[in-house]
Parts: sequence; structure tokens; C-alpha cells
Amino acid sequence: MSTELDVTRTSAETYLVMAGWSRGDDAAPGRLAMRFRSTTISLTLWYTPEVGMLRLVIEPRGGAVLGGIFRGGSADLRVFAPSADALGLLCWLTSSQGELARDTVSDWIDHAITICPETYAVVSMPGEPEALAPVTGAGRCRVLH
Repeated sequence: MSTELDVTRTSAETYLVMAGWSRGDDAAPGRLAMRFRSTTISLTLWYTPEVGMLRLVIEPRGGAVLGGIFRGGSADLRVFAPSADALGLLCWLTSSQGELARDTVSDWIDHAITICPETYAVVSMPGEPEALAPVTGAGRCRVLH
């Protein structure tokens, strides 16, 4: 892995830990896995800097969010972005994580796609090959066939 990518991964990890996230134990070498839990939301993030991808699983607590990109009460997103944009998204995520809840998560996703427009939701069912659809706003996604 290049020095720049390693610095990006390390910066992201340091920033998330300072914001109350815990390290996950399922990160491959050179990658990052982190978790955040509050009374209103559960967030799990994997970052693969060599391909510029963040995977973010959002699980609101206090009742499932149904419809749109939420399947079984959670949304599984893939965000493709250069390092600077990915770090910008993480900065914004940590600054707003205390406000994230079941009734605010759609607005949060709307803002996230303004930072990183190449955001996709997993729309396939568990056990099926992964199918992605672009997130177009308000927690909705457009399904591509």
C-alpha cells in the first residue's frame, strides 16, 4: 500500500477513535473497520483506501426504518470517493453522529450524497449476488437492471 493511502487510513482511524468509535476486529491488512453505537443509531464502517471505498451500514434503533434503501431495518451503503472526500465525509459523520436517529437518517443521507455523490445502496437480498443502485436522495435509490 502506498504511503499516502496508509496515512489516509491512519488519519481516518485516529479521527473516528477520537469521536467515540471503536475498532472492529474484521479489517484486512491495510483496511479499516470501525463501529459506533448510541441509543439512537448503530453505524459500522469499513474503509478500503486502495479502491477509495467506504462501506457504511446504518441501523437506526427504536423501530425499523422501512422502504427505500432500508432492508430489514438497515441500509448498507458503498461510497466511492477520493481520499480527501472520504475524510470529509467522515468529519461530517462524526460531527453529526449525535443527531442521527430513525427520523433524521434520511436527511443525513441526503447531505452525505452531496459530499460523495458516488453513493450506492445494496439492493439484493442476503445470499444473492450483491447488486448496487445509486442513492438519489431522501434515503431512496434508483434500481438499475
